[in-house]
Amino acid sequence: MFCSKVNDDIRIIREEGATRCLRNLHQYEENVTYCDTQRFRKRRAKHCACLGHDSSPAQESAICRVKGKFDSNHYKNILRQYVLPLCLSERIGLVHDWFPVHRSKAVNEFLGEHKSSIFVVDWPKSFGDIMPLEQLWLEMSLKFTEENAKLALWAVWREKSP
Repeated sequence: MFCSKVNDDIRIIREEGATRCLRNLHQYEENVTYCDTQRFRKRRAKHCACLGHDSSPAQESAICRVKGKFDSNHYKNILRQYVLPLCLSERIGLVHDWFPVHRSKAVNEFLGEHKSSIFVVDWPKSFGDIMPLEQLWLEMSLKFTEENAKLALWAVWREKSP
């Protein structure tokens, strides 16, 4: 799991970001979906999981395994398959960190094409490792073993699903 070192500059950036987030807390709670990715093994850097949780009335959540390199095309497909269907009667906010794939030109173009359904909610830089989904990633990684990884994943998912 990634955890950045917090020096004085990062601490100041995080304090300013937290202040901004608290001023606009409704943006992070109402009709918003969080997307994040995580690699669980360094040896298999090309495999990761992508998780999205939605706070809208539909309360849909999704987790998917990405085989191969996680790139803009994978992310756009995930947004298309899991996030777009959540846009029932109003636009949905999308919160993702500053991982380069999330901010790539191809993803920005995709989001521009779907701006009537999705808008990006500002997530401060240097907040990537304190994304709300990081706690779930941590719990999942602690429960994983070679023998029961699949069972542990679904057990944690069921515990965390509303």
